[in-house]
Amino acid sequence: EITVDGDDCRIALDDRSIRTRNGRAALYTARDGSTSRVTHELRSGAVVERLKTPEGLRTNTYRLRDGGDALTLEVTIQSPHLADDVRYRLEFSRAE
Repeated sequence: EITVDGDDCRIALDDRSIRTRNGRAALYTARDGSTSRVTHELRSGAVVERLKTPEGLRTNTYRLRDGGDALTLEVTIQSPHLADDVRYRLEFSRAE
């Protein structure tokens, strides 16, 4: 679930959620105990989520399609431990 209300943004996946306010970074702790600084930005009709750790940066871009019946998630992972950026795209359709 993605909720945008003014300057507040919340992304909930499974039983965990990340909320940012007024464009400021929020600290997020993952299930494995690792932490990241998270920002959300609304850009060209998409929600861009950035998770920054000492190991690198993950950028998730969430974009609704087909009048809200489909969602595209584009992911980019950048790290000095990788020879190149890792990029992939996931397509989701609303369950009937």
